[in-house]
Formats: sequence, structure tokens, C-alpha cells
Amino acid sequence: MASSVKFNTITSYISQGYAAIIGIVVLPFLFSALGSGAFGLIGFFTVTQIIINLLGAGFSPTLAREIAKEKNKFKNSYLISVTKSLELIFYFLFSLICLAAIFSSNWFANEWFESDMSVDSLSSVVCIIFIVCALRLQTVLYLSAIRGFEDFLWVNSVSIIINTLRFPVSLLLVLYYPSIKTYFIFHLVVAVIELLIMRYRIGKLLGIHFWLPNHFSWSNVKKLGTFAKAVAITAVISVVIAQADKVLMSGLLPLFEYGYFTVCIMLANGILMLGFPIGTVLIPRLTSLYANSQLDEFRHLYIKFTKFVCLFVVPVAVVIAGFSQNVIYLFTGSIEAAQWGKDILSYYTLGNAFLIVGGFQYYQQVAKGNLKYHVRYSTVLLVCTLPLIIIFANLYGAIAVAVIWFAFRLIAFIFWVPYIHKKMETIKYSQWLFQAVLPSLLVSCVAYIVFKINDANIIEDKMLLLVQLVVFYLLTLAVTFLSYKLSSKISYLKLGSR
Repeated sequence: MASSVKFNTITSYISQGYAAIIGIVVLPFLFSALGSGAFGLIGFFTVTQIIINLLGAGFSPTLAREIAKEKNKFKNSYLISVTKSLELIFYFLFSLICLAAIFSSNWFANEWFESDMSVDSLSSVVCIIFIVCALRLQTVLYLSAIRGFEDFLWVNSVSIIINTLRFPVSLLLVLYYPSIKTYFIFHLVVAVIELLIMRYRIGKLLGIHFWLPNHFSWSNVKKLGTFAKAVAITAVISVVIAQADKVLMSGLLPLFEYGYFTVCIMLANGILMLGFPIGTVLIPRLTSLYANSQLDEFRHLYIKFTKFVCLFVVPVAVVIAGFSQNVIYLFTGSIEAAQWGKDILSYYTLGNAFLIVGGFQYYQQVAKGNLKYHVRYSTVLLVCTLPLIIIFANLYGAIAVAVIWFAFRLIAFIFWVPYIHKKMETIKYSQWLFQAVLPSLLVSCVAYIVFKINDANIIEDKMLLLVQLVVFYLLTLAVTFLSYKLSSKISYLKLGSR
């Protein structure tokens, strides 16, 4: 692994790890200060952000890929033109979202939520949520461009500062002024600051010394159309699949129960946060390696990063899923929330674990610039899962959609992942499975069963509970590490006997 890739990965994990840790630490205090109903609005904010980001789903990753390809080819005028053209499109989207916020907030307050808050207060909070999401959409474009330049040290350093404002500082604010409206007004201020900083940085990297939306080139935007369209289609479908249950639950559940549901989703998504830095670092480098026909290094990085995820991230998922009831209690202090959400958290966490490991096949497709298989897969998945989610969410509630989430992630891991490895022809599936995945998978299955048996009773001493969870994680990690060592030794002996 090139030293720059190691360095980028380390800085990304420091930044993402910091965000995950402070998010988890802040969670119980926010829940306590604001209550489960207001916390449900934070869940709505999270879902809204993901949905609004779909508006830029094709262009943001495409810009990152284009910069990763062209940044060393002295085509700065082309990159400036592409960036400024997309920036203008995003300005237009920002304006549309703000108008939608003004005209739709009253409808959400009156028709969508089941809450004790006054209609005026709820309406103003919803309006602020939409504006914050619009600002972050614009920021995502600049972040994608910066990542295309592989400027990870700078972006990760700034992210730590922004996340400090977003989590600990916002918590201090609501502890003194316990109002959900105050919370979101502060997030609005932070979103503006983040947008200005990111725009300044990408301007410096590209040598743009002006802010006005000029240099628009429709021909350059059209050049990106095929890949951007494929990315956008798959992103839209993926988000519909991933967020349909959250949207449905926000309307079906009372706001206090949706607060419990939000806690489960946030804890399960911690696994995705731990896996996210891998994609942001690996995709630009794999794209560059494939473009320069360095396939041996491509395969080496691919297996190395998969092992990393299976060794360090998967055991976290096993501990959260295995001790789901106690994990919820640890972060909420509510026995009612723990009993309500224990199975929901288990299914979502295990599904996310399979999603992270199985997601490596997607990195291959992006690096090669060929997303036709992913478009087909996403379309079939949407057709199969969306009707089931709608039907079973109404019949059986949150637990049903959690089971559906897990089942389809498992099916994709078993059948789709080997199929894509065969089609991409860059690395053998059997090599990837046996070297990088199987040792962790076997240990995780056994560990999950053991942990689930021990999760029957809630440990009310939170310090003792935290120590127990950390010890079980370290034990799982150690056994997984030994299993990789044993697997390597067996492979070595087999090669030596030939």
C-alpha cells in the first residue's frame, strides 16, 4: 500500500472515528435534554438530508472521479469549467429547496407529524431543517471535489472542527437552552460556516479567485452525463430502498416511538460511518490504478482494505447486534426504549455489516467507470423491496422492515457479490472471500450467538456495561486476528506442498 493511501486512511479514520465517538457520546445527553419526541425530529432531519442529497447524487461523485482522473494531466481549465458549471446547477437546486421549505413546512406540521408541539413551532423547525439540508447539499459538491484531489488531511482536519461545533457545542447549547428550535438554528449557522470554508478550499485547489457562477459549459456537463446518470440512478434507488422505512415510520409511529426508532437507526448507522472512510479513500486510488493499468496494486489494495474492515469494523457490528438491548440502554438510560428496539437494532446492524463488506464490489465498478450492473441490481432490488416495506411496515411495524433490510443485504452478499467479481474480472472472488472475508465471518457468527445469549438481562450499571462491551469487542478482534494468521499459515503450507 502506498504511504499516501495509508496516511489518507489514517486521517480519514481519525476524523470519522471522532465524529462517530462524539456522536455516540452526545446521543444520550441529547435524548435526555430534548426528550424522545424532539429526538424524533432529529431523525426526520437525518432522513431529509439523505433524500435532499439525492438531487446531487450523480454529479458529486462524478466530479470527484473526474478530478481524480484529470488532476495530474494539466487540464485545470477543464476542471475549473466542470466545477463551476456544476456549482451553478447546485445554486439553482438550493433556491428550489428553500422555496419548498417555505411552502411545505405548514403541511408537515399539520398533516405528517403526530406531536404535542404547537403547529407554529413545528412548522418553523421543519423550515429550518430544509434550509440546513440545502446548504449541506451545496457543501457535498465541494467536498467531493476536494476528495477527488485526495486532499484528505485538510478536509479531515476541518471536519473535526465542524463536527465539534455540530455535536459537543450544540449539546452545551441545548443543555442551557433546551429547545429543539435553538438546536436547529445553531446547525443552520454551522452549515453556513462549513459551506464558506469548503468553497474557499476548492477555489484555492483549482486556482479560482472568483465566486460568481461563470464558466458554465453545457458541453462539459454533457460529457459527464453517462457516468453521472448511472451514479444518480443507483443513488436514488439505493436511498429509496434505505430510507423508505424511515419515512414510513415517521408517519406511522407516534413521535416518541419514532425517537426510539431513530436511536436504533443512529446506532446501526455507526457501522456505516466506520466503513465510509474506506470508500472515500479507496475509490480515487483504485480509479487511478485502473486507469494506469496497475492491476496488481489494485488487487493488493482491494484485499488489504477488505481485511481491514473485517478485522476492525465487523467486530463492532457483532457487539452492537449481539448486545443490542444493553447498547440501547447504555445510550438512552431507558429500559422501555431498550426493550422496544433491541431486535430492530440487531437486524439493522447485521444488515449494515453485510452492506459494508459486500460494498467492495461497487468500488470495483466505480473504478472501472462501468455501473451498468449496479444500475440493474439496484432496479431489481427496488422492485422487490419497496412493496414489501410498504406492506409490512403498515401490518407489522418497525420490526418487519428491519428484518427485510437484513434479509436483502444477506441475499445480496451471498449471490450478487460473487457475480460482480466474475463480471469485473479484476480479482477472483474465491481469492477475496478466503483471504479477506471468511475468517472474520466464521468468528463473527459464533460470537454473535454467544453475545445474544448474554443479552437477556439489562446491566443497569453503565460503567460496568461499557467495560463489558469493550472487553467483548477486544476479544472478538483478537480471535479474528488469530483466525487470519491461521488462515495465512494454512495457505502457505498448501503452497509449499505443491
